[in-house]
Amino acid sequence: MVAGVTAALVSAPALVSALPVGDAGLDVSILLDRVRSSDRVVWSGYGEARGDLVLPDVEQLGDLPELISGTTRLRAWWRGPAEHRVDALSLVGETGVVVHGDSTWTWESADNAATQVRGQLAARLPRGADLLAPALGARLSRSDGVRAEPLPARRVAGVDAAGLRLLPGDPGRTTVERVDLWAEPRRAWCCGWSCMPPASRAPR
Repeated sequence: MVAGVTAALVSAPALVSALPVGDAGLDVSILLDRVRSSDRVVWSGYGEARGDLVLPDVEQLGDLPELISGTTRLRAWWRGPAEHRVDALSLVGETGVVVHGDSTWTWESADNAATQVRGQLAARLPRGADLLAPALGARLSRSDGVRAEPLPARRVAGVDAAGLRLLPGDPGRTTVERVDLWAEPRRAWCCGWSCMPPASRAPR
C-alpha cells in the first residue's frame, strides 16, 4: 500500500503534464491588456530564469553574468513593483533584494553584508526581480508599438496558460525578433516567457 501511494505521488506530475492543454479562449487584446498589469498581481513562489548570453565575470558587472549566463533559481514574495522581496539562490548562498517604497536593501549571504539604497537610481544593472515572468512580461508588453499575436496554450507549472507572441513595432530599432509568453488565464498574469533574437544579432 505504501509503495502504491508513493508511486502515485511520484508519477502525478508526469500524468498531469500528459493531459491535453485546454484553450483559454481569451481575445488577444484582452490578454495583452491583462499581461501589461501582471506586475501588480500579488503572489509568492519560486521561478527559474535561463539564459545563454555569456559575459565575462568581472567585479563591475556584479551578479549580472550569473543571471543571464545560466540557470538562476528565484524565490519571490511580490506585492507590486514598489513592494517585494526576491532572492536569487545559488549553491553557496543567496542574494536577496527587498524593495519597500523608495528604499532598497540588498543582502549578500556570502559576504554576510547588507546594503541600503534610498531613492531611485537613474540607471542600474538588472537583478533577479527583473527576470520574474510577471514583471518582465508586463514591462516588455508595454513597449512602444508592440504587436501581439496568439500562440497555442501550453502547460506552465501545472497551469493551462494562454500564449501570446510580442513583435516589435519597429524591428529596425531593436535586436529582439520576438518575445513569446504565457499567462495564467483566470488572473491573466505572465507565468512564462522566452526571448528570441535573430541568429546574427545579440539581444539587448
